Amino acid sequence: MKRMIITSAKLCMILGTVLCSVCAPAAAADYGITLDNTTKYSGHKVREPDLSQKDKASLWFKVPLNNAGTTYFAAEGSYLFDYEKKYDQKANTTHILDLNLFKFNMTDAMPQGRTLNLAAGRYQTADLTGAVFAQYCDGGHVQYNSGTSIIKAFGGYTGFLNAHNVTMLNGKHSSFKFDNDKKYDFASPYFILNYSVTLPNIIAQQTVSLEFFSMLGVDGTNGNNSGNNRLYATLAFNGPIASNLFYLASTTFGIEEDGKDPVQVGNLSKASLTLYPAKILSLTAAALYASGDHGKLSPFKGFTSGTACYALSDPEYTSLIKAGLSASLKPVRSLLFGAGADAVFWCKNETNNTTKSFYGDDAVSYAGFQWFVSANWQVFSDLKLGANAYHFFADKEAQVNSGLVLKAVLAL
Repeated sequence: MKRMIITSAKLCMILGTVLCSVCAPAAAADYGITLDNTTKYSGHKVREPDLSQKDKASLWFKVPLNNAGTTYFAAEGSYLFDYEKKYDQKANTTHILDLNLFKFNMTDAMPQGRTLNLAAGRYQTADLTGAVFAQYCDGGHVQYNSGTSIIKAFGGYTGFLNAHNVTMLNGKHSSFKFDNDKKYDFASPYFILNYSVTLPNIIAQQTVSLEFFSMLGVDGTNGNNSGNNRLYATLAFNGPIASNLFYLASTTFGIEEDGKDPVQVGNLSKASLTLYPAKILSLTAAALYASGDHGKLSPFKGFTSGTACYALSDPEYTSLIKAGLSASLKPVRSLLFGAGADAVFWCKNETNNTTKSFYGDDAVSYAGFQWFVSANWQVFSDLKLGANAYHFFADKEAQVNSGLVLKAVLAL
């Protein structure tokens, strides 16, 4: 049997044909253009910053397929100009094309307040913690809400995504190779399966959720991940403690098998308390633990790449403890301010030889302290401006980092 090879050009042609056929009768469609500019200065030395400039133009539309608008088709395509310049190095420029959204959605209202939701295509999805799986994916889901429980099942595939915009943490034996010169390069191939049950207001307004995510590595268009399989099981609780005090708590166990290597079991646990002393103000205390080599636990490893703190090495959610305070203030509808600070600790990590230099040999060691501030201004309905700044005071000089990010979004 011959293996069918789908190139990025063929994929764009197929999607474009489908897009045009759907758009043809779309007299009631809502559509627009969004321009997004992000400028970032960051680096080890404030006077010698690296520059990142991202300019993005997106074309989107949404077509209602029934009078209530509960059944619709939505799509979004984008072009990104990405300019990266290290302080003492030559600049690197990349042009990226992507299909960020291509989704059919149908919600059916049933008797006694029950609903059934079906969706298929390419769209954003995330796990309960937001630290394991948080990216868009090609697939579909079924969700049933009975009023007393919410049951959801999702299945998808990552191999046709654009690797420029989705970064996944592959196994050690993966043959995936990223080509930065391509405008659209296929991502690392995995099948994704997700099942969750949520019991809202089960007792005293408390909500309990149980979720399973599994990733099955396969041989795809760009690389072979066969033998790298993962399972994540999450138990989460949230609800009010008092009328203005709320909590969130979750624990996730991740299991990874990678060929003949020993099976790895890691843990990610999060907790937070949020107080609303006034309508315009919130105060949050939060803590996070991502296991290192602790007893029978291995360093935790998520699936979607994510930055756990502002250290120069951009650490993933592995082998660290973070605890801190943050606040947000919304004095008027158009303004939102935020600020916070965290203490960060490394956990022992003997598995990753490339990071031993800053994880150290102690079970837990002080990594540093970070602060961050942000401001967002909705100038008018079509224009939003934002800025945030941060600094990481590291125990080891090599991890010191500062940054300033400026952002503007214009909707046309």
